[in-house]
Parts: sequence; structure tokens; C-alpha cells
Amino acid sequence: NLLQRFLKFHRIDTFLNPNTTIKYITDTININYEEGQLSIKNLSDNYIRPKVLYVPAERSFCTAISNPNKVAGMPSNVLDFLADYYDSVKAQNGNKVLLPLNGYEFRFSEKDNTAYISDKKNAYEIRIEEASSGLQSLTPMYITINHYLKQIMKKVEDREDEFSLIQMQKIHTLMAGHYIRPSDFETQCKKIINSRLVCIIEEPEQSFHPGFQRLFMNMISMNEMFGKCYFFFTTHSNHIIDNCLNYDNISIYKFINTDKNNKIFKVINTTNNDVD
Repeated sequence: NLLQRFLKFHRIDTFLNPNTTIKYITDTININYEEGQLSIKNLSDNYIRPKVLYVPAERSFCTAISNPNKVAGMPSNVLDFLADYYDSVKAQNGNKVLLPLNGYEFRFSEKDNTAYISDKKNAYEIRIEEASSGLQSLTPMYITINHYLKQIMKKVEDREDEFSLIQMQKIHTLMAGHYIRPSDFETQCKKIINSRLVCIIEEPEQSFHPGFQRLFMNMISMNEMFGKCYFFFTTHSNHIIDNCLNYDNISIYKFINTDKNNKIFKVINTTNNDVD
């Protein structure tokens, strides 16, 4: 069942009742859930295909223990992120990645299937499960986002090794056909391959002290590399919320219960005056 698979992935399969109604409408898609039935309608093909990266609050599980891929019984959303994380670390080919915290560097060794953290002077190197909880939270999130952003920023012709067989067939059809102008080729390819990153992060503040929460939000907001990425956060941190109010490219939304008897919620945009 498609609906149950979606709900279970997000761990909300027990949240709905017979009176639940969910509507999501954009220029390209209409998703409606009503009276226990799910309908999805594509309204337009004029869109840029995104890679959707879901970063769960349990991301530290990827780095807090050795060989997390051998643990059974994990929720599907954690397994999905673990797969993205391993794809990302293996793509580094053993090279070090500079982390946005005190000059620390990350390295993954396929020889012993172990991730390492070293300081900027290379005075020491430790296994990531021995690192601080902040580094264990930051590293899988940053490494994975960084990897997929670099993929998306490549030219189409340099990304053939990433494509599925079906994607390759569609692209080769475009390249061989005379019905499409060369100037439109890249636009059409963006409908076939991932050309934008949509990153959904649960509790980005996890294990971060207040100062680094602000630095993290500055990095997301000001770094030019993240221009092709849309971020969605859920947070309990006033430091994150307060810092978001300083940027025009960040919106804050809150849910208001407009009918307590029927549990109807309205989503509204928040301004500085709404935040205490």
C-alpha cells in the first residue's frame, strides 16, 4: 500500500484517523488525502527534478557505533539515510573532507570500513565513534549534503556514471533526436536527473552548543554552494529560530489550531513579532 509505505517511512502511520484530511497543492502536483483515500495528480511537467535527502534526528546512529549497516530492525527512514551516507563517504575515495568546525577533517577507509576524524594540524586521528556527540551529529549530515550538492553542480555530460539505465536511455534519446534544440537540452535533462537538492533535516541543533547553532545557520544561509538547495528544518531551538529571523532567504512557519473540536490546523508564516 503506497500510503502506508509513505506514512511508515515518516513514522506517522498511527497519527491519522477517519476524519483526517491533508491537501498539498503546487503548480506541478496535487496531493490529497481524504476519507482514507490518497490521490496524487501531476499537473505539469515543468519542474526541476530534485534529490530529496531526509536527514533524521537519529543520524548520529550512523557515526556513534561501528558498522551500523549490520544492525537489524532500524526504521526505514534511518536505513534510507544510512544508504545515502555510505554512498557519500565512499564517493570520497579515501580523500579527506574539511568539516565546517575548527578545521577538523573527515576520512573514510574502505579497507577497514571505518570513518576517522583528524585535527587541522594532523596531530591525531580518531575513529568517529570516539569523537564528540556534536561531531557525530554534524559529520553524516554535512558529508551527505556536500556530496549530493557537488553531484548536482556537475555538467550533465559529466554525470553519466550516476544515472540509471532508464535515465541513460532517456538522455540518449534526447541527444540523438533532432526535435529538441541544443539550448533546450540541459533544461530537458533537469526533468530526468536530479538537478536540485531538497534537504529535510530533523533537529539540526542536535548536540550543537548555541554558538555553533548560529555558525551552522550562517553557513546554510550565506554559503554560495547551497544556492541549489532547499532546506526544511524542524527545530526546538530558540537559537535557530532567532538566527533565522536575520535572513531574508529563510521563512519560519508555525501551526495554529483554528478549530480545536475538529483539530484543524492552519500553517502561517511567522514574523519577528510572533517570536517571543
